[in-house]
Amino acid sequence: MLKTLRQFFGRSTRRVRKPRRRGTPGRTPLGVETLGDRVLLSATPLRLAVLGDSLSAPYPPPGPNNPPPNYGSAGDLSWVQQLPNLDGHRIVLHDEAFPGATSNSLLQSEAGHAAQVPAAVDLIARHQVDALVLLIGANDVDKDLPLLATDAAGFVSTFVSTVVPKVETAAATVAAAGHVKLVIGNVPDVTVTPGFRVAVPKAATPVVEQAITLANEQIAAFAAAHDLPLVDTFDLTHLLNRPVNLGGVTITNLYSPDFFHPNTVGQALLGNTILEAFHEGYDLNVRSLRLSDQQILNEARVAHHRGRSYFDVKPFVVSTEDAREHGCDFARILEGHEHHGR
Repeated sequence: MLKTLRQFFGRSTRRVRKPRRRGTPGRTPLGVETLGDRVLLSATPLRLAVLGDSLSAPYPPPGPNNPPPNYGSAGDLSWVQQLPNLDGHRIVLHDEAFPGATSNSLLQSEAGHAAQVPAAVDLIARHQVDALVLLIGANDVDKDLPLLATDAAGFVSTFVSTVVPKVETAAATVAAAGHVKLVIGNVPDVTVTPGFRVAVPKAATPVVEQAITLANEQIAAFAAAHDLPLVDTFDLTHLLNRPVNLGGVTITNLYSPDFFHPNTVGQALLGNTILEAFHEGYDLNVRSLRLSDQQILNEARVAHHRGRSYFDVKPFVVSTEDAREHGCDFARILEGHEHHGR
């Protein structure tokens, strides 16, 4: 995405002062509820299908074909690499995500890759997966750049009317395929990343922010209406812009060398948030799969003291009591999808 931004606006990328974290709208309160006699089993291993873009695809390794300041050039790993690396016997990923994927890739082939949702439907039909996570939308900003430069209102409406229906249709299609626990994410706030702010003129930033915010409001409403736990990647993007404390170590930079993609630490926190969403939404026993602060620091090659602690990612999960009570009844999702005329 950054390459296209640089080419389109003719600006180079350099490190800049990180923007301050802004406030975001309130979330649905989280709660803990006992399911009584309802038992939601955790598969051994957890078999997880992943739909998305470079945020959920393996990072390219460092080397001549991936020089700095590209993401991955410093040896950073994405969450889909870290979780299986540390517990490959207990989690198996079927990753359909690929770099540059837009929301169109969910339902149709794109850039030489087969459509992601049909691939996931096939996995569900063959009982190969127990859970599915969908995180996409950032690259739709890239795709709509011509409108951003000439028609701000057209950019906003096109972005929202493209991303939201694609996410909703993907969720409904997965729902119709069989019983699988579904988590969706909202669109990351790319406007607060230093890489974006260097590549894109300042005047364009509020327009992109408006488009993402409007899309996320509709995605959140859809998730709430259908009792789907939501990963708040929007707020996770803001987390990248402030120091975090892991196991007594303060990490001041959560970006890869392109200052757009999260580095190993930022990606690990995303992975833990996804697991937390399955736990909060379905009471799924996957917390033992989380990466401890010490494991994350090991992966990031940062010295630390012994121990076992976990950075709190609960604030980045939006869940509902209905999701826990009903276990996300897919028949009700489809009925609601038709009812709302999506």
